[in-house]
Amino acid sequence: MPQAILVASFGTRYAKTRANTIGAVEAEIRKAYPGHHIAVAYTSRRIRHSLAEIGIHIDAPEQAMERLLADGFREILVQPTYLICGEEYDRLLHILRGYQKRASIRVGLPMLATSRDLCEASALLCSRFPQEAGVCTIFMGHGSPHPANAVYPALAYRMQLSGRQDLWVATVDGYPTLYDILPQLKTKYRKVRLAPLMLVAGEHAFHDMAGENPKSWKSVLQATGMAVELILHGLGEDPDFRAFYLRHMTEAKPLCS
Repeated sequence: MPQAILVASFGTRYAKTRANTIGAVEAEIRKAYPGHHIAVAYTSRRIRHSLAEIGIHIDAPEQAMERLLADGFREILVQPTYLICGEEYDRLLHILRGYQKRASIRVGLPMLATSRDLCEASALLCSRFPQEAGVCTIFMGHGSPHPANAVYPALAYRMQLSGRQDLWVATVDGYPTLYDILPQLKTKYRKVRLAPLMLVAGEHAFHDMAGENPKSWKSVLQATGMAVELILHGLGEDPDFRAFYLRHMTEAKPLCS
């Protein structure tokens, strides 16, 4: 029976970033699974609508599943490109459960889902951002009210346990925020590097992190007297981080009811 893979992403409207991150993940999956049909879906309705306005159509997960079923595929592996097992992941699983009676569905985990993932991500980030006197690095995560938000402080703790007290994680919509960690930085560092802890360096990176508005992380940190270096590259641009998804695909498990 022919097999299909559905790559489900939140999405981005930034073309260059899309090609270098989500597109790169999709390309590596095609290379690793040459005999499979590869389908793509974005879970963000806002981003799908924005892309449609410029003539780019990306299916919603429901549309992609219906197309695969109409084309005769009954064994489908779904690999999300999310960072954590948060709200988007839960919503995707809810959608997929609606197709359980019509297909055999296996689902891979997001990038940072296991203790092994956190260990490997910590080692990679430590190696990508060498220690420098008077300089710290803050990784911007999206954050979430979902319990999976615990991944962010867990990753920071893992890096600091390895001796890298200069590496921090803060979030836009979860815990900790920039303001939670700021008091510990102001008297210790003369310079801060800001980098997105996201697959894609998109709207949050360009506006909430690097924007010129007074509430951006760059502006808040500069107002304290610290110099700021911006690193506008998503994790999806790094082949070692993209490899997390390929590993999770080999470990994909049947969708539970």
